[in-house]
Amino acid sequence: MSRIAQLLRVDLISPGHMISPELSGVRDVLRMRLRLVRKQCRCQNAPSALLAKYNVRSVDEGA
Repeated sequence: MSRIAQLLRVDLISPGHMISPELSGVRDVLRMRLRLVRKQCRCQNAPSALLAKYNVRSVDEGA
């Protein structure tokens, strides 16, 4: 018997949770939204990072 099965049998670990089929679609949409939001943030920050890398002031910083 595997070690995980033994631990489960004596209640030292809880059984795994499996998401219901009704919620799996929602979970997938939320994961995709999270990826897109992170990508959007990276894209918005990229120009500032590039300017900072070469010690160039952005237009927002003024003179």
